[in-house]
Amino acid sequence: LFVFILLGLITLWGILLFLRYRWRKMEEEEQAMYDMVKKIIAVVQDHYKEWERNLERYPYVGIFHVRDSLIPPQSR
Repeated sequence: LFVFILLGLITLWGILLFLRYRWRKMEEEEQAMYDMVKKIIAVVQDHYKEWERNLERYPYVGIFHVRDSLIPPQSR
């Protein structure tokens, strides 16, 4: 009986460790997503400001241009 209780506790401890790892990983991914959104907004705002100063031809910027300016070629 003691062996079964011990195995049950070890199993529960393992599940707890796994869940903590998954939650931490999800939080890191979510933070990385928010950081990327902030960078995208900054690129679009900078482009618009340059357009206001007549340094750019159009007030909008293409999705691929934003991607290319934020993500290095080897990571795409």
